[in-house]
Formats: sequence, structure tokens, C-alpha cells
Amino acid sequence: MKSSYKLLGVFWDNLQTTNTVSYLDSNNFINELDDDYNIFDMNKIRKINISNILRIENTVDLESLIIKMKEHESILINIDYIPSNNNKILNKLYSKRINQIYNYFSNHLKNTKVYLSSNYKIYLENKDAWF
Repeated sequence: MKSSYKLLGVFWDNLQTTNTVSYLDSNNFINELDDDYNIFDMNKIRKINISNILRIENTVDLESLIIKMKEHESILINIDYIPSNNNKILNKLYSKRINQIYNYFSNHLKNTKVYLSSNYKIYLENKDAWF
């Protein structure tokens, strides 16, 4: 493999996965993690895109993200990207990576409820079409 290629998400390798996941409808208006509080913050929830999480490369950046997340009652991991090809290995790795990230945040944010966006649940329910 060329050294100029970058494989996103390698930082998350070897983390545990979980079987229990909470979902939230991602169609609701939810502010981004770094947005200021405003009139729409009645649910005290923020979202962060999975594409942003997969860009994390080191523990320092991860710890600063955890600190930001602890300020909120709930976090939605918004699945803003789903592979749209029929490569079984890619789709299984993608599913495993999301599960690892969800488990990591759930374990490190004890007082914060962590959700995955419901579009990922639909993806998993139709996985026979993907895998």
C-alpha cells in the first residue's frame, strides 16, 4: 500500500463492540456538538457526525472530544456516511467500527446518554441487501 494513502478509523482498531445500542431519529433538529445553546435546546442533546469521529488519530484529540461531550445530557452519533457498494468486507468493517465507537463513548460518558442515528438501524435491518 502506498504510504500516501490514509485509512480512516485505524485509531479505533482492537476496541470492543457492544450488542446493546440506543437509536434516535436523526431527522429531528439537533444542534452540532460545538454549537452554542439556543431556544431549540430543550432536549439538551447534541450530535456529532461519524465522519468527524473517524478522523480522530490520537488519544489527545479523543480526550478533548470526550470532555466536550460530557457537557451535554445526550449525544447523537449521526451516521452521515454509509458505504453504498456491495463490498462485504468494507460493509462489515464499517458496521464493526460504528459499534466500537458507540461502545467506547457509552463506556466513557457514564452520565451522558449516547445514541446512534436511526438511519443506521435501517441500514442494519436491510443488511441482506448490503452484505
